[in-house]
Amino acid sequence: MFDNQCDYTTFSTVEENGGADFTYSNITSVSPLKTTTLLYLAKMPNEVAESEKPLKAVIMIKEEVYEYTIR
Repeated sequence: MFDNQCDYTTFSTVEENGGADFTYSNITSVSPLKTTTLLYLAKMPNEVAESEKPLKAVIMIKEEVYEYTIR
């Protein structure tokens, strides 16, 4: 949430080749005893990075809401 008013949606992706590439998370499986890195990315305008306005991540997991203040 940017400036307490703009929401940006995210999408997930999975690292491949040691983080050099990404692939679709919906077609990737992880073998037992193996690990992988799942990332959630949000596309937003440059104004978000260049601004001093408030920015926070709002994450919902199993109906529990977590907020992380970035600035």
